Amino acid sequence: MKRPRRKSNLTLAQILVWADSHHKRTGKWPISATGAVVGSDGENWSAINEAMRRAQRGLPSGWTMGRLLGGRRGVPFGRGARRSPLDHAKILNWADRHFRRTRTWPNKHSGMLLQSPAESWLGIDNALRHGTRGLPGRETLAKLLERERAISPIARRPKLTVAAILRWAEAHFQRTGRWPCSTTGPIPEAPLETWDIVVNSLHTGGRGLPNGLSLRGNWPQRNSGPIPEAPGETWQIVNAALRSGRRGLPGGMTLPRVIAKWNGVK
Repeated sequence: MKRPRRKSNLTLAQILVWADSHHKRTGKWPISATGAVVGSDGENWSAINEAMRRAQRGLPSGWTMGRLLGGRRGVPFGRGARRSPLDHAKILNWADRHFRRTRTWPNKHSGMLLQSPAESWLGIDNALRHGTRGLPGRETLAKLLERERAISPIARRPKLTVAAILRWAEAHFQRTGRWPCSTTGPIPEAPLETWDIVVNSLHTGGRGLPNGLSLRGNWPQRNSGPIPEAPGETWQIVNAALRSGRRGLPGGMTLPRVIAKWNGVK
């Protein structure tokens, strides 16, 4: 009897690509009952939502389709979801609490609000822009924080370089043993910067950076599987050899650290 083919792992980024494509094509955001995922290899939205809910297929826990689209695309989620009125005082209170918790000010890419799980910073930014939910409109979250909290907009900050970002990432790794991500917080080597701001600038091509980059880039990771140019090798095996010093390697290294040094991090 032929065994059913095992489904490959998913990522939140890939799910968002499919969701964006669906919205562009139909004018609607997908839900569990939407059916097949056009452009995928046999995926459907119901199975994707279930994998998200159960944290299966490599997905992190705590996500659903509604929460992902609410946090990353500002889409109201929940059947018949309605939004309560907003005002500047409420938004600033949430921003202050976000700053006390993370030591960074929120922007429209900061995801869901812990203190109000049905809200997202992207949804708040959209309401400020378009004047919905009782707001006057023609404003953004960045402009509100600049006026009321004296937060300098990202656009006015100095340009970034890939070399500088790699140096900051290596310094973080040296201190913590981990590579930074968008939720890591402030950057000690650049007091006015946070990793959230840097990741957004890499993605959007802001502040002098090329467009479409990411903090991880397209370099292989230890779970990237077999190496086509070296039959029998996998990136996990290579990473283990780098760590342990086997097969003629000096040891004490990891694949991300080697890649960072190759990119010019001293």
